[in-house]
Amino acid sequence: MQLSFKSKERSMKRKLFVYMFFLVTTISITLLMGLFLFGRLGTTEQDFHKDLTIQSEYFTNNMESYWD
Repeated sequence: MQLSFKSKERSMKRKLFVYMFFLVTTISITLLMGLFLFGRLGTTEQDFHKDLTIQSEYFTNNMESYWD
């Protein structure tokens, strides 16, 4: 009788672990997809390009002011 109860207990623990794993995975995927769809996970290349463009314009304006 005891042996049967322990095997069921392990089975319930395993099921709980699997259900919790799928719950965490589902929530994580939903969060990442939401961030991606709302544009919060932009590409690094776009951000880098934008930053370099701003820096280049600033440097150009400073050099023009020095030469004038």
